[in-house]
Amino acid sequence: MKRSSRGSDNGDRERIRPDPELFGDFAAAVTRRYSGVFADPARPGRLLPAVRQFATWNEPNHPTFLAAQWVDEGDGPRPYSPHLYRSMHNEAYQAIKRVNPFNRVLIGSTASRGSTVEGRGGVPPLRFVREMACVDRRLERLDVPECENFEPLRADGFAHHPYSRTTTPGTSSPQRDMAPIADTDRLVELLRDLHREGRTERRWDVWFTEYGYETRPPDPFQLYSPAQQARFMGWSTYLAWKAPGVRAHAQFLLRDIDAAESGREPGTRGYWRDFQMGIFTHDGQAKPPRRRSRCRSS
Repeated sequence: MKRSSRGSDNGDRERIRPDPELFGDFAAAVTRRYSGVFADPARPGRLLPAVRQFATWNEPNHPTFLAAQWVDEGDGPRPYSPHLYRSMHNEAYQAIKRVNPFNRVLIGSTASRGSTVEGRGGVPPLRFVREMACVDRRLERLDVPECENFEPLRADGFAHHPYSRTTTPGTSSPQRDMAPIADTDRLVELLRDLHREGRTERRWDVWFTEYGYETRPPDPFQLYSPAQQARFMGWSTYLAWKAPGVRAHAQFLLRDIDAAESGREPGTRGYWRDFQMGIFTHDGQAKPPRRRSRCRSS
């Protein structure tokens, strides 16, 4: 895959203005690789698994994963990442469907939060979705160059990461364009409105493809204990189950990342920069206690 226009802090994460057409080529290559017909080099005589569901990119409204998030052409900042991502998704969608039209392709994979300051940080998720669909807050057409040849968005569903990492699952955000799990209705209603207005080809259900809480221990800088994590897991699963329009809810991660892999000095925040969201520690021990708890909303 062609490197983006300039390097990022992470050499393995080329995030700045990726080429949409080359991203489509990459998506096609991955889809063919995991179509169920390629030999598994690690298991002689067996095939690599067949994958039938794909999500295009990861958290495109987060500057860690896609940049630039905003542009300023002299009259103030406006979102740019939704339009770049739309082009990337369109190329990947077509490529994945060409390999197998029965593959499911999810759009979005949005982070639940964004910046409250125009031009700084990530684009808030609901604003990102509106901009991607080329409409403003009133669902009227956006007058920006990237929307000149807009066509209704094609996908088989919408992926979202409804994290509420510093609050309980039942805590709503006061910012109306944020979408933690307690505010799932905001996202579901927006997606339905967009379809009603002809901005999407079909009505989308929602897949929660990441959700979880980091724990203390092992990370001494986190807010919640393993017991609280266990309670929040049940609570969040219940919220997803009862929300109309939500098809799936995924725990992220199953196992903590070994903090030593950060290469940072032990005891520092940098040492613990990777996720400790697993239900097992990095060496495979179940996080105690795994108690059954009642779910309640606030």
